[in-house]
Amino acid sequence: MANNPNKWMSRRANPVWVSRVIPYMINELVLVGNWSGDYSGGTSPTTWNGSVKILTEHFETQRPVSFGQCWVFSGVVTSALRALGIPTRSVTNFASAHDTEGSMTIDKYIDEDGDEVDGLSSDSVWNFHVWNESWMKRPDLPQGYDGWQAVDSTPQEESLGLYQTGPAPLTAIKNGEVYLGFETGFVFAEVNADRVTWIVTKDRNDGNYVVSKKAAQYRRAVGKLISTKQVGRDARNDLTDDYKFKEGSDQERAAFSKAHSFGSALDYHKGFLNLKEEGEGITIDIDAVPQTFHGDDITTNVNLTNDTPAPVTVNVSAVLYSTSYTGQRQRFIKRIKYTDVKLEGQGKVTQAFGAGFKDYHGKLSKHQSFRLTVAVKVQETNEVFADDIDFDLENKDVVSIEVAEEEMVVGQTYTVKVKFENPLPVKMGGIEITLEGPGLSYPVTKPISRTLEAGESLEEEFEVKPTKKGLRTLLVDVDSKQIQDLKASKKIPVILSS
Repeated sequence: MANNPNKWMSRRANPVWVSRVIPYMINELVLVGNWSGDYSGGTSPTTWNGSVKILTEHFETQRPVSFGQCWVFSGVVTSALRALGIPTRSVTNFASAHDTEGSMTIDKYIDEDGDEVDGLSSDSVWNFHVWNESWMKRPDLPQGYDGWQAVDSTPQEESLGLYQTGPAPLTAIKNGEVYLGFETGFVFAEVNADRVTWIVTKDRNDGNYVVSKKAAQYRRAVGKLISTKQVGRDARNDLTDDYKFKEGSDQERAAFSKAHSFGSALDYHKGFLNLKEEGEGITIDIDAVPQTFHGDDITTNVNLTNDTPAPVTVNVSAVLYSTSYTGQRQRFIKRIKYTDVKLEGQGKVTQAFGAGFKDYHGKLSKHQSFRLTVAVKVQETNEVFADDIDFDLENKDVVSIEVAEEEMVVGQTYTVKVKFENPLPVKMGGIEITLEGPGLSYPVTKPISRTLEAGESLEEEFEVKPTKKGLRTLLVDVDSKQIQDLKASKKIPVILSS
């Protein structure tokens, strides 16, 4: 833009151009992305509760603000594009694929013990990812692509040398028309890629890994509960049908096939991806982990079914790792092995898996995410089958906000009490409480010098002075060295003085 200001000026009335440039400007000039887990020298991405403080700090310093992750980038894009008159909303995609190879598959490579092999693929599935949709006409494309377009400011993949995504028409994404440009293929993969797990063995001669088998192919594993906020309500608006046809339908598979045909699949994909998924050996079904809070033990079951009429003996390896919300493996937590497990023809066996608080304490990412991978080796044939499951720990509801008044008056000062309890079975230290609310209070962070014993409670007071009338929301975030993102909110009516 600086090299060609006249071109930029001439395109300011073009929403297609503006909605492509603004997200790039935000990740290049306004906000610094950080997924390392170390946020020293800046603000943790989970601490932000709005865009105002970020944009104000950038305006005052003329420097990028530290730090953001996808939901922060999306929030700032929403504010910026709405301010320019382009209808824009934030969108959350759960189980969001990151296809780095353009193959429309998310490939994971494991050995016969179920351990992931590093360096063979950068693909991942994020627990969730947040981008934006902007509504506009598309005179630059053939007829039929007007309406909502996906744009993304999070610096994930470069396009034409810049971190930019979109505006990608939702109609094109749904139909697998990845050839239209504007990173439509990347967004298609985020919501509708297949997840494929490959078994690899190391060549004894050159030390390279060789794909020996497709262990599993999951056709319904990404793009879940795609959501935005309902207009005028704190409720979820489901957008999944805007992005893809019903999972497993002929239309959905046809869209995937079309997108896959324009992708960059590796040669060995073609020989494996059409193989039958079940009925060829051992089916592994890992029970969904029940709701588990940080501080509690983790429990689940691994169900093995012999799909053949002949009895077999298998060895089972189940390994648990912590992961980042972007799907990257973090720390080893626990492995359980079962050897010489007998499976009758068409029979079923269930094995338990569990991990205690002591196993995972101090090994979690900020989002408290896990991946459990199970590998099963049949002794009679040496065939290996695998499956995995991702899950998160939740935080207990231990923070509360107390306000004596039923309503507040603009310009008057009020006392707000914040109470919380240590939910962990260990001491809690390095505590910080952040309170803010648009029209109620600018963000205020209060460090707590003392530590809290397990189950011990604490109460702190804050002052707020409303500046705007209406139904306002007060937000509280409590962080510590041991656990983060203990949150609470409270609606407060604010009136003008009579």
